[in-house]
Formats: sequence, structure tokens, C-alpha cells
Amino acid sequence: MVELLGVSGRPRAGKTTLCEYLVEKYGFNHYEMSGPITVDVRKWMAGEGVDLERYAKEDYRWLLQGWGHFARVAKGEDYWIKRMLEKVTTPAVIGG
Repeated sequence: MVELLGVSGRPRAGKTTLCEYLVEKYGFNHYEMSGPITVDVRKWMAGEGVDLERYAKEDYRWLLQGWGHFARVAKGEDYWIKRMLEKVTTPAVIGG
């Protein structure tokens, strides 16, 4: 059986649906690449007195994308992959 599977695609392509299917049908653990980025940005914004939980993700998606790009430039192309793999237990599907 596959132990680690990455799912990528355009917005609304069905990534989350596929991941949910793999979780239900085959017992995969599901992780989203946006998870560590969102954690970092929420901590940063909380320090500025802003609670991102009050906003729809679409309202601050640009901030997540910018932070993700900046960290890759500053810390290396594989920075987010390494952060994600620290938490993964297999079998796992990453995406959605």
C-alpha cells in the first residue's frame, strides 16, 4: 500500500473530495499543505491583535500565499515540505 500520497491541482479541482475519499475508503491520514502556513500567519497576526478566525479564508488567502512564498525564498524551496513531514503519520495523503 502507498504510504504517502500528494494531491495537487487547481482551485476547486476536487482535491479535498479525493482526500476525503482516501481517508474514508483506505484509512489515510489527511494533511493540508496550508496547515503550517496558516498556523504561522495566525500566530503572527494574533501578536498584532488580529484574530483571523473572525474572517473567511478567502479574505486573507493572499497573505497566506505571500507568507508561503517568502518562507520558501528565505529558508529554501523545501522548507514547507520539511515542516509538513515532521507531523505526518503514514499512510497519509497531503493535499486538499
